[in-house]
Amino acid sequence: MAEKFKHEIVTLKNINELQKLKDCHFESIREINEECAKDPELHIKGVIKTAYATFETRKTFTRKLVIKNEVCQDILDTINLFLKGDVAKKCNFLQPNDTIVIKGFTLEKTNSSGHPFRILLDSNKNDVTILAIPHKQKVPSTTMENATVNTKPSETSVKGACGRNSKQSSSRGGGFFVSSFDALSTNSQNSNLNAQSGKESYTKLAELKHGAIKNFYGLVKFCKVSKTRRGEYVAAISLVDESLSSLEESFKCNIFTKSVEHLPLVHSVGDILRLDGVSLVRFNGVTQGTVSSFKSDSFSWLSFNGSYDAPVLPMASSSAKYHMDDDDITRVRELKDLAKTAPRINPSRTLQTISGLDPSTQFVNLACQVLALWKDPALNFLVLQVWDGTTPRYGCDVEVDDHSRWVMDRKISEQAGGMAIPVCLYDEHSTGPAADLNPGDFVMLANVRLKEVDNEENGKPRVECMMHSDCINGRGVYMLKDTGWTDWYLQKLKDSIQNYLDTHPPQSLREEIAEAVSDLRTQQTSCTVTDHPMVPFTTLWDIHNQEKVPNKYKCRVKAISFIPPQTKEFVQLHCSTCKKLASRIGGPSGSNIDDDCDGLGTQHDRDVTPHSCPVCGNPFTRTYLFSLLLADRTDMLIAMVFDDDVKHFFPNLPSPEDFLASEEHQDGLHHSLVSMTQNPECSIDFDSQSLESRPWMECCVMSYHSTPEDTSKIRRSVKYRIFGTTLV
Repeated sequence: MAEKFKHEIVTLKNINELQKLKDCHFESIREINEECAKDPELHIKGVIKTAYATFETRKTFTRKLVIKNEVCQDILDTINLFLKGDVAKKCNFLQPNDTIVIKGFTLEKTNSSGHPFRILLDSNKNDVTILAIPHKQKVPSTTMENATVNTKPSETSVKGACGRNSKQSSSRGGGFFVSSFDALSTNSQNSNLNAQSGKESYTKLAELKHGAIKNFYGLVKFCKVSKTRRGEYVAAISLVDESLSSLEESFKCNIFTKSVEHLPLVHSVGDILRLDGVSLVRFNGVTQGTVSSFKSDSFSWLSFNGSYDAPVLPMASSSAKYHMDDDDITRVRELKDLAKTAPRINPSRTLQTISGLDPSTQFVNLACQVLALWKDPALNFLVLQVWDGTTPRYGCDVEVDDHSRWVMDRKISEQAGGMAIPVCLYDEHSTGPAADLNPGDFVMLANVRLKEVDNEENGKPRVECMMHSDCINGRGVYMLKDTGWTDWYLQKLKDSIQNYLDTHPPQSLREEIAEAVSDLRTQQTSCTVTDHPMVPFTTLWDIHNQEKVPNKYKCRVKAISFIPPQTKEFVQLHCSTCKKLASRIGGPSGSNIDDDCDGLGTQHDRDVTPHSCPVCGNPFTRTYLFSLLLADRTDMLIAMVFDDDVKHFFPNLPSPEDFLASEEHQDGLHHSLVSMTQNPECSIDFDSQSLESRPWMECCVMSYHSTPEDTSKIRRSVKYRIFGTTLV
């Protein structure tokens, strides 16, 4: 017959009652060793740090607790305690921060990175005693009393970087259930947060010393997610805060997990992490943090959006319960203030609109709407056509070999009005969450690389947008939803698109506008007349998106700026045979007039003025040449005015030679252009200028292909010239 062991569970009112116990020898958790199990009267006292649910196997009940010394200095002050048998079932009342005293335990060695032993308290094998002193928890004002967690939450799929595909849970009832990728809605700022019992202390990064377990906050300066040879996932994170002597320094932390979904959520440089229970070690003479979440029961994390005007509530959390009070909110705001002063880690600088793209930034985050997709599965290559309601400053396009592979929503593309840019996704980014995208989806493209290329398109410098392999600084595709941490980005994006749609009607309305404009010609005076009064008007958006080149159009527009800003530079030396400008000769062949006249910010070197063309030997002649930046309510366009078309535009102009010799003529022409553009500074910052104050002008525009100097190049840019138009 099996021996019957006794177990005793006593609940004490307070910690002072332990002093009434006589002949009790309490051993510190730090000092626990093999000899401790040989003393049947030895007691171990500890404070419960983490309490797990009791579960039943075929043989017995088991409950796991993590206990620590009252003064916890490092990992040796924390140990795992396993309750087995009836004592496990009867100790369901134990909670974090309760104090317990145990007797009748055994010890087992463990290979974990923490304490070398773990404690077994098995009422089936020993006489055991448990003394429990409940902790009277003071619930912070920002938490819920008697909070409950729904054990069967509803689930919605969330996709993120590096193939993250986890479940986002929302509780119903008294509390919030926050999974590893769960998000608190930005509309829940006044909601209460579940509290994990007790308030932890947080250490500044400069004060972290090896040999301890610490909690700390930090701004993400760098983050790379990779997979080890053993199949684990590791996030190598560099953090900064104001305690470091310079933001060039950083504190490094390596976090290992068995699943990528359990890693802290980082979607941008400048995000804020709160890491609890990180072991501090010394590596190559430098203190750094390390933790294996599948070995450490004390580790947890919170992730915050570092953008200055984003909510201060967590984007995601590692566990269902956590403590957060006013001190934590203040700390997050302090780190946001720090990021705002440091361009390299300022997420507000990293988050860009399409109009704000600058290749000097190199890596950006884009919140945008997908208009079309092109995919080549064999090459792990995906092209997204996206827009955000702002006007691209750079020309962008991608050559694809089979246009039948494009998947698009023509209605949405029509609304975008030709303002989309392509983003190329490679390797895992083309086969992960992006594989499920459809036209119309709203996404965050994190850590997109910008690369400026040499040639220009439609008078704009060109830039390539691409997302290469690896998961650095949150690189990946995130779906934007109207709930959760992405809601803030989605609302900003929708506002931007709506602002554009309010002022840029789709094609069906543009056709009505074009007809209405013809009817209004007698009501609204134009500052120009054309040689083709019966030709209907075409919007600039339709001109830009017309595939037939060359072609001729008539449009009703307003002039925003003239180029170059000095009217004296309207006169150029050129070769009528080779179509070369003397002022742009950089070699034996010079430059094409097409390329010289149609770009923004063209600069001319007046020191280079040969008398004859170095290519054909014919003498140079003087001619007029300038460009106008035109706009209507659908788009904008740069059009060149050249040679006889300039004299047609300004009928009273003298010969180019007489114009150069007369400041009066130069000033008069400048006055006419300022009256037409209402832009004395000749700025090309279209967004900051109103169309309303400028006069309407009707003009005839011709599209044509420029001839590249390198004839081996098949690509030819589309250019535009004004003809048959006169200023009145």
